[in-house]
Amino acid sequence: MKAKKVLIVLAILGIAGAVYVAYEWNRKNPSMATAKEDLSIDAKALYEEFALNESAASIKYIDKVILVRGVVSSVDKSNGQVAIMLDTGDPLGAVMCQLDPEISQNSEEFKEGDQVKFKGTCSGFMTDVQISRCAVVR
Repeated sequence: MKAKKVLIVLAILGIAGAVYVAYEWNRKNPSMATAKEDLSIDAKALYEEFALNESAASIKYIDKVILVRGVVSSVDKSNGQVAIMLDTGDPLGAVMCQLDPEISQNSEEFKEGDQVKFKGTCSGFMTDVQISRCAVVR
């Protein structure tokens, strides 16, 4: 009798666990188009903070939703992804805004010299400040 109760409890826990795993597996990331930004900053100022003190800037910006403003220096379309590079005044670095592939955005609308705003998640610094899953802010 006791073994039967234990098996029933284990079966219920197993089903609950499977439902939870299925939910997490199919969960989508929230859209950056509707996400509330944690911080708003100019591309040049963002790059300078990382260049001057990467560890402090990492604590302040990484995994945060950032609204970044700047001037397009180049557009890179490779591997089915679009990255917009924002000018920082430093020829060796930029702020790279990787467009979110789940949001319909026309990459043809971006030209060198355009003033733009993007909202995305800061993911780090590797000669360029990386902003991922970006949505255009109009």
